[in-house]
Amino acid sequence: MKLSLFKRTQHKTFNHIPIYYNEKEERIKEMERQAQIELQQEQGKSNNNSEGSYRDRIKGSMRRYEHQHQSAVHFASNQKRRSNLRIIIIISILFLVAYLLWNYTETFVQAFMRN
Repeated sequence: MKLSLFKRTQHKTFNHIPIYYNEKEERIKEMERQAQIELQQEQGKSNNNSEGSYRDRIKGSMRRYEHQHQSAVHFASNQKRRSNLRIIIIISILFLVAYLLWNYTETFVQAFMRN
């Protein structure tokens, strides 16, 4: 085990998996998917029910995301407002203390010297 005074940082490693895109293969898969849909429609098995539920699920997730995003924005704006209010209060207290020290320093010093 090595002892050292300073912690040496490890280099960053990346687990990048390259993405290979084959346009010809994608076109073939799309054609196969279209053929499957046509075959099912010919056999009387309509995909409308599954497509409808899929669309409803997408709409519902988008609404949830929108609602969560709005609540997060509302929370952040409230926090920002509170933070600004705190800063204003602290600055006003500091100005008050500085004013008191500026105007009444001689009075405090004289009262301290008498005792």
